[in-house]
Amino acid sequence: TRFQYEALPLDDAMSAKIFDAYFKALDGSKLFFTQQDLNQFTPDREKLDDAIWNGDMSIPFAIFNLYEKRTGERTAYALALRKQGFNLDTNATYNFDREKAQWAPDTAALDKLWTARVENDWIRLKLAGKDDAEIRKTLSRRYGTSLDRVHQLASEDVFQTFMNSYAMAIDPHTNYFGPRASQNFDITMKLSLE
Repeated sequence: TRFQYEALPLDDAMSAKIFDAYFKALDGSKLFFTQQDLNQFTPDREKLDDAIWNGDMSIPFAIFNLYEKRTGERTAYALALRKQGFNLDTNATYNFDREKAQWAPDTAALDKLWTARVENDWIRLKLAGKDDAEIRKTLSRRYGTSLDRVHQLASEDVFQTFMNSYAMAIDPHTNYFGPRASQNFDITMKLSLE
């Protein structure tokens, strides 16, 4: 709030920007949260400024906890689809670029989206020459790894994601680095480890 080139107030309007940026940071492809999930947190949309001033990160952590839960649910759904396989004699499409897509209104709509996504993954592996057993194994590993990455996030990572959303709401070219990310950034820039 003090050292930005353009000093923008940390108020309710900024809180709304942070809210949107945080959801985008967690689920930019809109594959895990539903509109119902966002509606659940809508009362908190203009409270993030007060939370930052007071050092109260309960709202961002509650959002992250729901994200972690939804990631587990989506992974379980994808793995169930992987077991059954697909009838590839259909004329379906899947849109990769979901940045401008609307949030799925509910879980049923998200199920349809994930069915198309897993089917697309299946087709791509099939076109790469893999048989059904290899496809199942590859998709199981892929979705399991994705879920593991979410479960491995520490509170410091969640805090960094939230604060980065705040920094980017002020200026899209500004990032917040937590201690570990800052150290990794320094190592990358120096190309050496001390």
